[in-house]
Amino acid sequence: MNIFRKFLDLFIPKNSNTKTSEPELSNKVLLAELVEHFKDQVEKLSVGEKMLYPMSFNILLHHEDYDSVKQSFPFVLPEVVKMFYKVIKQMANKYPDYEPAAKDWVFQFSSCQMKDVNVADGRTVVVNKGHITTIASLMSVDLRQNNVSVASNTRISIKIQDSNVMNNVNVNWDAISRIDIIGENYFRCKFDHSLNTKSAPSLDTTEPMTDSRSLAVLTYAKDGKTYTYNMIDNLIEICGPQGAAGISSVFIIEQNGILNPHVQIRYLPESRKFQIAVYGKTRLSGRELEISQKGMAKWFPLSNNSKIFINDEVSVKFDVR
Repeated sequence: MNIFRKFLDLFIPKNSNTKTSEPELSNKVLLAELVEHFKDQVEKLSVGEKMLYPMSFNILLHHEDYDSVKQSFPFVLPEVVKMFYKVIKQMANKYPDYEPAAKDWVFQFSSCQMKDVNVADGRTVVVNKGHITTIASLMSVDLRQNNVSVASNTRISIKIQDSNVMNNVNVNWDAISRIDIIGENYFRCKFDHSLNTKSAPSLDTTEPMTDSRSLAVLTYAKDGKTYTYNMIDNLIEICGPQGAAGISSVFIIEQNGILNPHVQIRYLPESRKFQIAVYGKTRLSGRELEISQKGMAKWFPLSNNSKIFINDEVSVKFDVR
């Protein structure tokens, strides 16, 4: 009878709505994969008695995973940092000079709608559901003017689940910022020279290199560098390479085709609101803005966490301080 029933089962139509369940990202997997990448980089980067390791991590997540675990980030990251300190302690006998390359640990989580992300050299990384893809780097800061900083990422490596780490990758940071269309979380904490693994380190969610006078912070990425501009004037201009350099109210973007000015942003102290006017093709959070004529600015509201896409080439993030 069982054999006959199995034979009949062959003719029963399969339910087309049945889906193979996809793995969900857990906090344990998030912790394990970050630590695994960190260990790999300690071994690859260290030389002589000098221990080198990444201090900056851009973590790409499938957008569904991001939504399910984003509230856990402030609780998971202290455990991640404590595990990093354990790894450093374990490797200190081999590499006793473990002075860090930067003052802070930096973590940024990006929510990705796209599964495949092109980096450079024709290579593609995959953002799988249930796992993370991490971009790790040493980080240094180059000050160009007193309210502009440039974070230069060297020794870039990318770790994909079930894949070898790709080292010295030329990452297109601007392309990655464009796929982060749902949200992002940015965290940093000071390096603890005592390597304390018992108490959880405190996290700071403020952006680095922020001027105390800053009204807002504008950032964009190009050629592996992240440019940060602190808005300290009530009226500023975003200009191309020919703009007036060294002036606090002018944010120069080294990209041909950007006008002088291309964008103006103003702060209204009485209402504590920001507005934007544009003189060349510009999209604000996906919506193309009407172009103003010189001397006849047409102002539009500019909200916190906006993305200003200039000339279909440069994506500038606007954050109110």
